[in-house]
Amino acid sequence: MAVFISRGADETLAFAAEYAKTLHAGDVVLLNGEMGSGKTVFAKGVASGLGVTDEVLSPTYAYMNDYSGKL
Repeated sequence: MAVFISRGADETLAFAAEYAKTLHAGDVVLLNGEMGSGKTVFAKGVASGLGVTDEVLSPTYAYMNDYSGKL
C-alpha cells in the first residue's frame, strides 16, 4: 500500500489528477475521512485528470454523483 501525504490542496489536486491516469472503466475508489480531510479536493483532482469539466460537489453525503459518465 502506498501512502501520499499532502501539504495542501494544490498538492492533492495534482496527485489526484495523476492518479486518475491509472484508473480504468469500472474501477471503484473509496474516499474515507473526516470532514475537511480533502475528499472533495481529491475528487476534483481525479475529475480534472479524467477531463471532467462539470462542477464537482462534495461526495460525503451522496450515494452517487455522475459527471458525464466519466466519474
